[in-house]
Amino acid sequence: MSFDSVSGRLVREAVQEGDEVRAGDIIMELDATDNKIAMVRVNAQIAQIEAQRDALLVQKRELAMRIDASEYMKVTAIVNTPADPETFLY
Repeated sequence: MSFDSVSGRLVREAVQEGDEVRAGDIIMELDATDNKIAMVRVNAQIAQIEAQRDALLVQKRELAMRIDASEYMKVTAIVNTPADPETFLY
């Protein structure tokens, strides 16, 4: 039997050539260790990327608040500046 798209060490062969099998029958079992290790690595990478994303979102919010505060201060300064009748445009 050959399964080109599946890799792994054969742990158990449940049937022999010529045995009758039905849909859903287990015919062989592969060692899942390599796949489990790969899954742990992928989950660790996902956690790292999510942590980076969260840190960037915090930075984005902090920057937005600084920009808002800066713009507020500029507008307040303009509003509180007495008008100069010499330069006032009608």
